[in-house]
Amino acid sequence: MDELIEAFRADKCNKMGWSLASGRAYVSHLNGLVAWLVGKMGRVPEPADVTADFVRTYDTLRKRAGKAQRTRAAGMAAIQSFAKWLYERKLIGLEQCAGIGQIKVKVTEKPRKRWATREEVQSLFDACPRLIDGRGDNQVYRAQLATAVVAILAYTGLRRAEVCALHVADVDIAGTFTTITVRKGKGDKNRTLPLHPNAVRHVRAWIESRPHEHERLFAVPVFSQEGVPVVRPMSEQRMKGILVSLCRIAGIEQSVPLSAHAFRRFAGTALMKVKGCTIKHIQAFYGHSDPAQSYEYLGIDQQELYSLIAAMEVEADPTPIDPRIQQSMPTRRQASYRRRIPR
Repeated sequence: MDELIEAFRADKCNKMGWSLASGRAYVSHLNGLVAWLVGKMGRVPEPADVTADFVRTYDTLRKRAGKAQRTRAAGMAAIQSFAKWLYERKLIGLEQCAGIGQIKVKVTEKPRKRWATREEVQSLFDACPRLIDGRGDNQVYRAQLATAVVAILAYTGLRRAEVCALHVADVDIAGTFTTITVRKGKGDKNRTLPLHPNAVRHVRAWIESRPHEHERLFAVPVFSQEGVPVVRPMSEQRMKGILVSLCRIAGIEQSVPLSAHAFRRFAGTALMKVKGCTIKHIQAFYGHSDPAQSYEYLGIDQQELYSLIAAMEVEADPTPIDPRIQQSMPTRRQASYRRRIPR
């Protein structure tokens, strides 16, 4: 079954254009189903063992275990896609594939969006040097790596996969006009963004001090299965771990994780506050094809909203009347009597 799952992932990534993150997510859901079937059947399952009844029971157990609706729906989508792939290769029958495809997972809850605040971003920058506490001089690069990652996220709003895929050649910090190039971002689109001077400073410090040479901008040493240290590109999971560690050091509440997309929303919102910035600039900054997508990323500062509401002009302010004019003005009865007198 493991060989079939890996062939399914490779086929979808090569022919359908799936990203590596999507392929890994589907494999993770399928491995969970296979592990459950092994525990239930006592043997490695065959394609014919993936029946609609088993899949429905597996989803019910995940629901009782407290899995979120969106997580269950994503797992069901992976299983149904895998069943369709098996049917196309005539490894299962049409009735078995159709039975799995009819299972629905109702999703009523909405994902909670998270915007990073300026105070949180500053606290993460302050927490980066504390990553080396008690780890020795050979781990100093961890603090510089974390600082460069946070700077790229906060000043460019790149997606997590785009940050991990950056090459050293994609960052032009030698000239007066510094840029960063995103190659094959979401939708296989390339875009070039100007790089903030503060981000240039952090990235240059990381490039000059990293203890190894690699074509990727963010590459870290890891131990292979033989116990030999090798340098490999930073994975998305490793980057997520860096953010979690920084949030724990900074004391940031993690009921809703501070993800890379929280920085993406923060960067666009901060850019929108700059005088002269329009939604067209935000669209180019995010790399969206439709400006309506960019609106979804912009947050609202409650303090600024309060200031704007306080500055609203709805009615004219009452002006004081001179007492002398007030005495000379006729009363309502006098005015009504004067209108009846013919002149």
